[in-house]
Amino acid sequence: MKKRTVLLFGDSITHGAFDAEAGGWANRIGALANEVSIKNNFHPVVNTFNLGIGGTTTEDLLTRLEFETLQRVGKNDEAVFVFAFGSNDMAVLGETGKHAVSKEDFAINISKMITIARKFSDTIVFLTMPPVVEAITKHVGSNAKGKSRIEADVVEYNAVIMNECGSQSVDVIDVHEEYVKGEFVNLFVSDGLHPNAKGHELIFTEVKRYFEGKGIL
Repeated sequence: MKKRTVLLFGDSITHGAFDAEAGGWANRIGALANEVSIKNNFHPVVNTFNLGIGGTTTEDLLTRLEFETLQRVGKNDEAVFVFAFGSNDMAVLGETGKHAVSKEDFAINISKMITIARKFSDTIVFLTMPPVVEAITKHVGSNAKGKSRIEADVVEYNAVIMNECGSQSVDVIDVHEEYVKGEFVNLFVSDGLHPNAKGHELIFTEVKRYFEGKGIL
């Protein structure tokens, strides 16, 4: 039976770090996929794989993207790629004072990710990064593992995502835009970077809406 395989690549936010209620937005998508598969009598079976790894940059992903995909996508599967990156790329490292991945390299990496994904599918979508609570994240400390993050960089790296995806006709779910519509400080745990359960629910809602509109779920 033909399957639809949804690959959710990202960092600790995709992994679901610190969401004590449901394990993050990606795991919520996984639970929904199970519900849809059962409801539709397994026509098709929708499998999701949470491939979020804490601390991952786009450079890290490129070393494993094709391999990870080959392990999970069958010859006749319908593959769906979801990429949620940037928070670690744009982090300023305390020991160098530079971004972990420059904006120029970030753009190149996104292009390479799209090229690899298109070997398997044309169904590709990127998420923009949520904002950060800058009063907390701009300070380099032990909790930040020697990294600092400011909102201006979030905006600039999100613009890179939008521009690169726009030039390659790849869809983008603008998570950042949805966050900043309200008092987003209440959507994070105490580190000002990782969403709490409410923050993950917001991301889940946006991804769910997109998937439903595309007939993926």
